[in-house]
Amino acid sequence: MPTTNPSPNMGLPIPAVGVDPGPQWAVDINSCLTLLDQHNHTPGSGVQIPTAGISVNSDFPFNDYNLTTIRSARFQAQGSPLSLPADLGCLYVSGADLYYNDTSGNQVRITQSGSVVGPTGSISGLNAPASASYVAINQTFVWQSAAATSADMDFGSATFRNITPSSNGVTVSPPASIGSNYSLTLPTLPSQTNIMTLDTSGNIVGAFYPDGSTIAVAGQVLKVPDQGITATQIANNTITASQIANNTITATQVANYTLGPTQLQTPGYNSASASLGQSVITNPNTIGISTSATIISSGTIVTKGNPLYIALINGYFNTPSPGTPASLSITITINSSPVYTAVMGTETGAYLNVPCSAVSTVAGVGAGTQTVIVYATASSAVGSPTVNGVQLCLYEFK
Repeated sequence: MPTTNPSPNMGLPIPAVGVDPGPQWAVDINSCLTLLDQHNHTPGSGVQIPTAGISVNSDFPFNDYNLTTIRSARFQAQGSPLSLPADLGCLYVSGADLYYNDTSGNQVRITQSGSVVGPTGSISGLNAPASASYVAINQTFVWQSAAATSADMDFGSATFRNITPSSNGVTVSPPASIGSNYSLTLPTLPSQTNIMTLDTSGNIVGAFYPDGSTIAVAGQVLKVPDQGITATQIANNTITASQIANNTITATQVANYTLGPTQLQTPGYNSASASLGQSVITNPNTIGISTSATIISSGTIVTKGNPLYIALINGYFNTPSPGTPASLSITITINSSPVYTAVMGTETGAYLNVPCSAVSTVAGVGAGTQTVIVYATASSAVGSPTVNGVQLCLYEFK
């Protein structure tokens, strides 16, 4: 029969009561005490201490050893980043984010808003599935919000350059003052050269194209093609002298036989004055004359310096006193200088036409405004003679 029983955890020789003899009993007791003095709760040296048996009430040093085989480390969130003198080289949580205080006391934030905070120059918030990469084969940065899905970008002005050394750039900037956000949407690529428009919704549309007949593209110029404007495009009486500069429409712009009476009005008709390139035909009237020179018609015309055609048309001389003969003399002046004088004939109580022989072509009048005055003088004032229906015609030869 054994005199001792081994303990289950440390193998202590426990004396059997009433069996182990006196001297041996003392030896066994000494052996047990020696083992107890050496135990450290490692396997075979006592029962291992469970978590419930440990109460940590001060810093827990690991004596330069590593903490291994842990599943995770869970931190107690601090109200603010740690800043005590001893808080160096430590990892902790402040608020909702992870921090590390380096040995110089710098509080390094590791996470923010659910993602890792990168170092200076890095992109914050760039966590999967978003990505930023550079494709060297085509020298392109690729920004994606998810796999194979492009990402929007929000930034200031953008400068575009050619992929060549020291290339000059084109900077695209928003307006200096914007009342609200808006978007510009580019058009689809047209099948021909189109004119782009921008609507109030920010849509750029290229739906309008030069048809080659009414509007055409010639080199770098958008123009109306020759003979491209016809009566279809222009309503009657919509283009007047105020819209057309002098001498801007020539035979190059007007096709043969395209202008007729509907489109043309006699320049200066029934007008006592005419601008450059126009003619004068005054209104007919009845003027009483005497033995002194009386103005029966006058007009002004602007000339270039070509010969000036002057004519009296449609008039007749009347002296209603039978038996009293009277003759009519006509004098025409330009700017007060006489250019024509003639006696038209003698009349006795009837009518004497002012014939078309009262015509003169005057050369060398010069350029500028010419004032033409027609004077009539009767040889007798008996019966109150008159000149009736005389019209002055002025025309400069081209």
